[in-house]
Amino acid sequence: MTSNNFAVIGDVHGCIDEFSTMLDRLDQEGVREIFHLGDLVDRGPDSLGVVKLCRERGLRGVMGNHEWALLRKLDSLKAGRNKDSSFDSELALQLSYDAASEAYLRSLPKLHVDDGFETLLVHGGLWPNLPLWKQPIAVMFAQLIHPNRPGDVRWWKIDQKGISEEENYQLGYRRWWEVTDEPYHVIYGHTVHDEPFVYGRTIGVDTGCVFGRALTAVIMPEKRFIKVAAKRTYVEK
Repeated sequence: MTSNNFAVIGDVHGCIDEFSTMLDRLDQEGVREIFHLGDLVDRGPDSLGVVKLCRERGLRGVMGNHEWALLRKLDSLKAGRNKDSSFDSELALQLSYDAASEAYLRSLPKLHVDDGFETLLVHGGLWPNLPLWKQPIAVMFAQLIHPNRPGDVRWWKIDQKGISEEENYQLGYRRWWEVTDEPYHVIYGHTVHDEPFVYGRTIGVDTGCVFGRALTAVIMPEKRFIKVAAKRTYVEK
């Protein structure tokens, strides 16, 4: 195996034990550099422990919708507007006492591009016919998207309004990976798949660790998957 490679880890959601095991596995594989896809926090047992480990290891990555919501909640608490966000106030309060972790989360970009490996990292997904620098903040939430309306996103199954995927398709929405025109490999999280999901040049690696399934990483450019089974079900899906 070449040492000129890197790995990308799917959504951790505070599952510190599985995350630590994954880092050990990737070290044993001789991986040159490790990235994450966001959603480091929330739902699992030790969100800030995961962030601290990322900081200590110097891991780079992208922001997920759960980091985005956590930082919004923290900002609302600092401004005395606790009702501005429904996110967990306790986690936001803990983060307020950890300046280094807060700074790390705020530094995460919405996209990461590696031109050498022709690979792009994003938490959610992309809109077609739109330059990367114009992609909306909703790339952190993308599942079903309206291809002609950047930022217009819906859940890929039954959404909050009870609208099914089939009904959304009739309205012009599509799974973003079916319509993306990005020429690079796109590695993403956010959408939970039963197994690593490869469609065209897109690779989905959120396999629902916090739901009792597995934490998954992909080693590039080999496209080789490493899985760590969840120790237990932390939350029900």
